[in-house]
Amino acid sequence: MRDHTRRLAPNPFVKIYLLPGRKVSNKRRTRFVPCSTNPEWNQIVEWQVSPMALTSLFLEFSVWDYDRLSENNALGQVIVSLADHNLLSGQPCWLALQPSDARPTVQQLNAPLDTQRTHVYHYNPASLDIGYPAIN
Repeated sequence: MRDHTRRLAPNPFVKIYLLPGRKVSNKRRTRFVPCSTNPEWNQIVEWQVSPMALTSLFLEFSVWDYDRLSENNALGQVIVSLADHNLLSGQPCWLALQPSDARPTVQQLNAPLDTQRTHVYHYNPASLDIGYPAIN
């Protein structure tokens, strides 16, 4: 596990699940950004989904700190409903991350964003990922 007492910037990457379901085919992952507290990925995530199915689907974004020598550390997560029309507007938006060990709740995009930033680091020994599509 990375020694966070030295205040090293994380190597963040994002896992994205199309929910419900945690099948490998529903998972995507970004590349990690080395030593960044303000990462930008500019990557496209795509799934083949019918417009009729959107109202029953969710996207789960979990942000992780990549560690080459040990387990990756969860930094936070957010879940959004694809039934939220604001999400499909094409406009960029900010979403507040929840601690990874918190009970997942769906965040509305029109909800006010808590601007107080906190860093939450969690160890997740079950984070081994093998054989899922990476985002290009």
